[in-house]
Amino acid sequence: MIPSAEPRPEDTKECTRCGETKPLTEFYKAAGKPEGKVMSRCKACEAERARKWVKDNPEHARETRRRYALFKTYGLMPDAYWRLLQKQGGVCAICGQGEPNEPGRARSMFYLAVDHCHKTGEVRGLLCRKCNSAIGLLNDDPELLIRAISYLQREGGSNFQGKWTGVDDPVG
Repeated sequence: MIPSAEPRPEDTKECTRCGETKPLTEFYKAAGKPEGKVMSRCKACEAERARKWVKDNPEHARETRRRYALFKTYGLMPDAYWRLLQKQGGVCAICGQGEPNEPGRARSMFYLAVDHCHKTGEVRGLLCRKCNSAIGLLNDDPELLIRAISYLQREGGSNFQGKWTGVDDPVG
């Protein structure tokens, strides 16, 4: 006898939204419930509900994604981000500027980038996007940064004052 491809009745559930009876695999596990319990809406209906919520609540959805990314990527909860931001005076740890809300750029309550050591994952501080990009493009290498400063000193730069201030001349 060939086993039936149809799920047994105890392996199915009726979705409370669409009314279809589907295999339990078509339902997400219910968080905080005993093992084997599933949500009342099927995955398709739950996805539709979630898409509608994101469409109806774009700013909240954006901040929820940002909070999740802060925690998942850096282990930072929003309160830790705010403490770090307050410790830095609300500005970039390198240039001292706040991040402007540029036209067309979505406002975010977390507007400075989280700078971290790529080897250890340890958070170093909060940087504006320009400073974060600059040190990233230099592979977080202090020697390359010193060489870039030396180059600007040698060749001149729009903000260069013609002397080192508070830093030993790396070139000699």
